[in-house]
Amino acid sequence: MMVLGSLNPDIFAFVYNDFLCRTLERAKTMTMPNGRGVRSAPNSIRHLIPGFWKQFDFPDIVAALAPRPVICTEGGLDRDFQLISAAYRMAGAPDHFQYHHQPRFADPAQRWHGSQLPAGLDRDAFFRFANVDPRNHFFKKDLVIPWLKTLLDKSDNKN
Repeated sequence: MMVLGSLNPDIFAFVYNDFLCRTLERAKTMTMPNGRGVRSAPNSIRHLIPGFWKQFDFPDIVAALAPRPVICTEGGLDRDFQLISAAYRMAGAPDHFQYHHQPRFADPAQRWHGSQLPAGLDRDAFFRFANVDPRNHFFKKDLVIPWLKTLLDKSDNKN
């Protein structure tokens, strides 16, 4: 949907209901095999657009949606949110990008703030470094519904 959103200007707004990460970095760092010797497959769009994941990370694609409204609801690394926020400032719409961390990482002191993930991570370690609590993954209607209502109200007032 991110790619479709960046290609189709008719898509008015985007809800990113997952944690945000750099997919290429995830593939390079999440290399520790589990107890069965299997390496976790990182999430990416390589099954949809071959080779695309090697050129564009998810934060790049979200930044390309600027100035259209985007909300990220499940956290990630602050460095990636800063990249997207900068794109929205450059597009003249800094208030069109909103992001939220999961409760476990809402306090900045609880988040990892490094610039580059270490190599050799297993899935659990990757999630800790990425500031994500997989057990807290669900649709964040308490964030999304009011956000969408505000956007629709503003849209109605323009017409």
